Amino acid sequence: MRTSGMVVALLMYGCSLSAAAQAPVLRPQLQQSVQQANTLIANRSYADALHRLETAEGLGDLSPFEYYTIHHLRGLAAMGLDDKPAAIRAFDAVLRAGYTPQAEKQQTLETLVKLSRASADQAKVIEYAQLYADGGGTQPEILLALPQAYYETRQYARAAELAQSQIAHAQAAGVKPGEALLRLAAASALMQKDATAYTAALTQLLRDYPSAEYWQKLLAARLQPAAYWDPLALQIDRLRYATGAMQSPDDYLFAAQRALQAGFPAEAGQYLQAGYAARQLGQGDAAGRHERLKARVQAQLQADAAERERLEHEALAQRDGEALLRLGLRRVSLHDYESGLALMRQGLAKAALRDAQQAQLQLAYAQLQAGQNKEASATLRGIQGNAQLQTLAQLWLLRVELGG
Repeated sequence: MRTSGMVVALLMYGCSLSAAAQAPVLRPQLQQSVQQANTLIANRSYADALHRLETAEGLGDLSPFEYYTIHHLRGLAAMGLDDKPAAIRAFDAVLRAGYTPQAEKQQTLETLVKLSRASADQAKVIEYAQLYADGGGTQPEILLALPQAYYETRQYARAAELAQSQIAHAQAAGVKPGEALLRLAAASALMQKDATAYTAALTQLLRDYPSAEYWQKLLAARLQPAAYWDPLALQIDRLRYATGAMQSPDDYLFAAQRALQAGFPAEAGQYLQAGYAARQLGQGDAAGRHERLKARVQAQLQADAAERERLEHEALAQRDGEALLRLGLRRVSLHDYESGLALMRQGLAKAALRDAQQAQLQLAYAQLQAGQNKEASATLRGIQGNAQLQTLAQLWLLRVELGG
């Protein structure tokens, strides 16, 4: 907290407000000491100012206005000295002076919340932030301090309740909730193991503040890990790559290995290239392994190009559509979208697919690669399958909605 700047701002605020309210005149015995204290604060002679205020207070029998004036200046001087406990005591006295106008009470409460936060006194934060909210305060930073303080004191249910209330209020007013508020809602839900509220908060974060970090968290929360050679593992890799959610060398390496094993060398090359660009691959003791995989990918790409016609002829001759689906998706990965999608539709039209719903997910992925977002969305909405497959479809739809 920038104390000196706050002192100047509060001093100007208090003077203008008192003048506007035509405040009562101080007793002559007090006036000189108070004026001297005011000048000393303006000149940053805070300790001397406190001495003058002690002299003024020593006169006794203070009126509410005199009590308010002395403690207001005492709070400013204490802040100038970075004596937060003394400043809190002084401004708390201002609140209870019996004179302080409501508008200035709200300003004083803002200061008290900030001072209490800087002092890590969560009980005081809760007390003053609640008074601020009850008084109709609207500053998001001050309102946010209330659920944050409950979170810091491990009262996660209350933190979540207040965060959700503030989010709903902002949305009802047509205002985007603050990122810190949404993060707090997510963290509070996570601490309570409330998966529904947690994913809802992450989804809202993605809508309002899209980032790879929030995709990483959402995918981790909603998708169950798939076994290395589970067909869904490659489907998950594709979504993680598309959302920027790959983080570690293994993320890129395993995705490339799975894509190559499944017959998609161009896709495998895409993951390797991204891993090298992110400096996650080609580094350290594993660099040789990465280079060998890159060489295998290039060799497979060359072999596929040399046997393009034979591979298509064999795929067309097969009874089921698996080979056509794979060949079509392979063409799509090489940016031959029209030919690739045509082959995939031929494969889907054949009978005896091993998993028709996974095939639909592959088609949607291919449509997205081709920039056919409308068609891909229709395909994704039609996917039934198991829970994991439906979740993948829902997450892809979210990415499309967010402009992916």
